[in-house]
Amino acid sequence: MNNLYISALAVAFCGSSVMAQSQQTGAIGYRKEKRIDRMAQHPKPVQSSNREVIWSDDFSNAANWSIGNENDPNNDNWVIGTTAPSGAFAIAPIASTSASNGFALFDSDLLCGGSQNAWVATASPINLSAYPGVVLQFEQYYRNFQGFTYVEASTDGLNWSTVQVNTALAVNAASPNPELLFVDLTSQMGGATSAWIRFRYEGGCDYAWMVDDVSLVTLPAYEMIAQTGYAVPFGGGYEYGRIPVSQMPASFTVRAQVVNFGSEQQANVTLTTTVTGPDGSTIGTATETIGTMDHNDTTITEESINFPTPAPVGLYTFTYVVSSDDIGADDDVANNT
Repeated sequence: MNNLYISALAVAFCGSSVMAQSQQTGAIGYRKEKRIDRMAQHPKPVQSSNREVIWSDDFSNAANWSIGNENDPNNDNWVIGTTAPSGAFAIAPIASTSASNGFALFDSDLLCGGSQNAWVATASPINLSAYPGVVLQFEQYYRNFQGFTYVEASTDGLNWSTVQVNTALAVNAASPNPELLFVDLTSQMGGATSAWIRFRYEGGCDYAWMVDDVSLVTLPAYEMIAQTGYAVPFGGGYEYGRIPVSQMPASFTVRAQVVNFGSEQQANVTLTTTVTGPDGSTIGTATETIGTMDHNDTTITEESINFPTPAPVGLYTFTYVVSSDDIGADDDVANNT
């Protein structure tokens, strides 16, 4: 659900955080930002009660994990404990469910080596022979500068399959604190008698990446997700925005990503977008028929919704809802909207 505020004043709307530019510039031409972090009051992530927990770890015992790095002359490594990031551009500590008893931290900014390639991995193998469908879920907090973050899986402890995460974060942007991520590892390790997982950071002089409350859960049969919804007024996409009346377009392109995260095929998938105005009345509705989606299928929908002229000043809400023939059996109905 996205919000758009139409303002009568053509003013720039800025956040309340305090920022100052440093002299440190990355290879991509950006500068890291030094700011005063306020602890955002994000709700704790909710994990589906319908998924069986196969294995879990909350980083309360560092002996359950092994730590190492590759081709790093500075030997920059992860640490497990409760110490917050402490470099010159430190971000807040992770506000995960069990942060008080420990979490994994790669403080790239503090270490600031130029060839960081470090990992934290399960020390012992996990038996998944009874579970053909496997999903990794974990809580994280990450701020991006010029790094890369990966989840990796192995069935021999030597060769690793790699899934990159946090790919949508722009330079100097951060994930929610905390954020619950789900990574489908069915094809990499489902049904394996021995399996290992690890988190790997690669880059140098980034900000920090923190991970906590890791678990492997069963892959649900039916799980449709509506995510990454945008309103597109001028060619750019916005989850939230503020537009002066004088610049209000006559129509918006509404765009969202739909994912079949379940193991079973979904039939007659549709995405319906509804826009409500400041008085709660419906401005317009658009429905796109997607059709059949197999496991791990992802699609981007795009439709247009007309706005009244002139548009009343106030808050407009864009609501995206995915449905299908089997939506009643969906594992987590909250993320259908």
